Amino acid sequence: MSVFMTLLYLYPIHGLFFTKPAVFRPEFMSWFFDPGLGLDSSYYTNLNQPVNNAMLIVITLLLYSYLTLFILRRKVVQNSGKLSKTQKAVLLQASIICFFHSITSFLYVYMQFLYSPQWLRVVAEIGWQTCTGSACVVYLTLNRSLRTQVIKMVFPKSWKIEKRVSQVFII
Repeated sequence: MSVFMTLLYLYPIHGLFFTKPAVFRPEFMSWFFDPGLGLDSSYYTNLNQPVNNAMLIVITLLLYSYLTLFILRRKVVQNSGKLSKTQKAVLLQASIICFFHSITSFLYVYMQFLYSPQWLRVVAEIGWQTCTGSACVVYLTLNRSLRTQVIKMVFPKSWKIEKRVSQVFII
């Protein structure tokens, strides 16, 4: 277990110090490793990011597939004919989050190596924004216990409006 945890700490350090950085290219509205100066593009090759995105696609699909199979197998073991409300919510959350992460990762890997028209770059950018914000929106809309706790945290009882009678002076 400690070897696994060590690898988890070393992986981002490797990406930070030992790989070439991406450069924002305004004409493509995205970050690319080749700055487009007309030099040999192999000099700017950085396989860390595409490998990371490819691993994200595979690992996310595997983990969410395992979660789905676990829930479906549990339904069979319990001999119930249908999924419970909680099981449906978990499957829906997993599917939505997995979809956005996988599609966005694939688009960014594609864009690093192959020509992509402007509409695809815009779709990838919107996908990235959706990917980063969708998890919290999905959890807050589909997870009742989390939503309740967030409401309690944001609106404490001390803010609760009590029924009060106040005097009004008319001059």
